[in-house]
Amino acid sequence: MAYSRAVLALTLLLAAVPLALTAPGPAARPNNNNNNNERLLSRVRRIIGNADEVNEEEKQRLFPFSVTITGSYYVRVPKKIGFITLNVPVKRQVHCGASILDRNHVITAAHCLLDEDGDLVASTSWKVYMHSIKRKPSMYERMKSWFARKASKLTGKSIAENVAHHAHFKKIHIHPSYDKGSILHDVAVIETSDIRYDQISHAGPIGLPPSEVVRADGPTPGTLCDYSGWGCTRPKGSVREKLLMAQFTVKPLGDCTSVFQGGDSALWQKNLCVQANRTTVCPGDSGGGLRCEHNGRPYLAGIASSAATGANPELYPANFMRITGYISWIRETMALSSAR
Repeated sequence: MAYSRAVLALTLLLAAVPLALTAPGPAARPNNNNNNNERLLSRVRRIIGNADEVNEEEKQRLFPFSVTITGSYYVRVPKKIGFITLNVPVKRQVHCGASILDRNHVITAAHCLLDEDGDLVASTSWKVYMHSIKRKPSMYERMKSWFARKASKLTGKSIAENVAHHAHFKKIHIHPSYDKGSILHDVAVIETSDIRYDQISHAGPIGLPPSEVVRADGPTPGTLCDYSGWGCTRPKGSVREKLLMAQFTVKPLGDCTSVFQGGDSALWQKNLCVQANRTTVCPGDSGGGLRCEHNGRPYLAGIASSAATGANPELYPANFMRITGYISWIRETMALSSAR
């Protein structure tokens, strides 16, 4: 099989911008029963392979919940100045995907919120961005927003273009069972300032799994679901400016646990294994939400956590966190924060 050149390892997904580094996580050994199937497991960042561009109508209809979270922190990097080596502070930026749950909560992967040392990045450095289909607004959109802000100040009236397309973090709740570098319990709920999706056409919440799906611990194998991201379309490719989407099929957990030596399916019961036709997620949208449907109604089924990398990553399944496994904790966390 492919990946004969790769070494099986786990790396944290942290940043997707120039000068940002990817911090290494704990190593994972290849399955000794399949020595030719050595694979590299990394934190997922962007869609790779056969992905389609999302238009404005599809973003509004299928992925209004899909947002980007961005934070920053400083690390000290050795820099030689003449004959002296100094530890110079360098700013790192972190970009991940997330999903809107309601006006004051988004959900993402826990590892997105940690720095290279595994420490929590301060909530004051984070923002939630409600993008349309473009990763960056055009000059026209920026100018339109600027004039709207000026007009609002002069008239004292709210103008649609003046509605903030971003929100701030207020508090971060990482799942209590999550350990840094782990591919288990990789879930975090974030309290935010008011997300004005009622005034932003392409933004809105997504529901949690309905009771029928929860009872079945779904989505069950064979279910078709959708995922969106800003995607590289080849290994080590650059970030694209337009939103991409791909359809994934839920697979048996064994398809993912077989990657690891001694992979224990009992430990993976709260994980979700998915795969697409020559498409996967790769390093920029870790933490993004997997959208499935039940009786025609969409719900959040999973959170992107990790995937295979190497020569042909699109040939292998990706690992998501299964929302049904954490639904009680998610609801309790949201209720407690709303009660304050």
